[in-house]
Amino acid sequence: DIPEIKTELEDRFGEIPTVTRNLLTKIMLKALAVQAGVKRLDLSNGKLALMFSETHQRNPQGIVKMISRDPKRFRLTPDHTLSLSVTKKGAQGSIAQVKKILQEIASHVNN
Repeated sequence: DIPEIKTELEDRFGEIPTVTRNLLTKIMLKALAVQAGVKRLDLSNGKLALMFSETHQRNPQGIVKMISRDPKRFRLTPDHTLSLSVTKKGAQGSIAQVKKILQEIASHVNN
């Protein structure tokens, strides 16, 4: 629904300020994180760290299966933090990659 909200805001008010675009992006990532069972998301210096809430996943073992299929891509720490590198350059590229990762995780933990 976020793209539709953005479009509606632009239709009504013209070009939306950067701060508003950033807020809509944050809301979109938060919604995707909830679907993936992520309780905390940190993106800094090309590294993504995801902390999970097992109570919000139908299949928490889906994460383990996903990691075991591509162990070079993912690293799971003892404190249940999944970390990986974000390879896309620029803010929009990084956000698009994080969005795709969250959707991938959601498909594994919600089956």
